[in-house]
Amino acid sequence: MFPPLPGTFWNMLLKCYPCYPFASYAMSESAERKTFRLSRRLSVEITVGTGGMAVEWEPALPDAGLTAREMRRYRQARQEMLQRLAKSAGGAVVCVEI
Repeated sequence: MFPPLPGTFWNMLLKCYPCYPFASYAMSESAERKTFRLSRRLSVEITVGTGGMAVEWEPALPDAGLTAREMRRYRQARQEMLQRLAKSAGGAVVCVEI
């Protein structure tokens, strides 16, 4: 068994997962972008397009991670944008949260 890593699992996952960069063709006119306010201290801009999904945090994702309320709001925002992506793609979209 590996020794535990510093920080919580969710903090480490959020630092790695949501910032997937778009391929250059994905930022076409068909890409949809929306900003969601998660709390007083944090907002997230989610862009979906032909290349997938990109997430930008404002300000940067805090080292302390997200509160339970912020995580719930992030998941709701992500779900909304994934539904838009599925509609524009005309098929199913899979999102795996580990």
